[in-house]
Amino acid sequence: MSYPIRFLVYLFTLSVLSLTFACSTLSCGSDKDAFLDNFYDLVQEVRKQQKNGPISESQWKAYDSTFDNYTNNCYTAFENDLSNSDKIGIAACTGYYLYAKHGMMLLSQ
Repeated sequence: MSYPIRFLVYLFTLSVLSLTFACSTLSCGSDKDAFLDNFYDLVQEVRKQQKNGPISESQWKAYDSTFDNYTNNCYTAFENDLSNSDKIGIAACTGYYLYAKHGMMLLSQ
């Protein structure tokens, strides 16, 4: 392989790795405040969408994926930095999200 082609392959590989790393670190936010903002924004978006009518199954899949990432990965990553007030806010938003998705069925389980 000639030098220019090898350089382009190297540059492309480096770009893909950089983009992958950036996306994985940005998915939670750069710090606990960004994570909290992102989490609260998700719940606000669900509220807004529900005011416009029922949320489709495909929309729920996207919301669930983001919600699962925030509650399973991001929460764990920032748990030690969260105040009790932050944890209460997350619990309240989690409850709202689950109620928005499952309604009264949530209470019967």
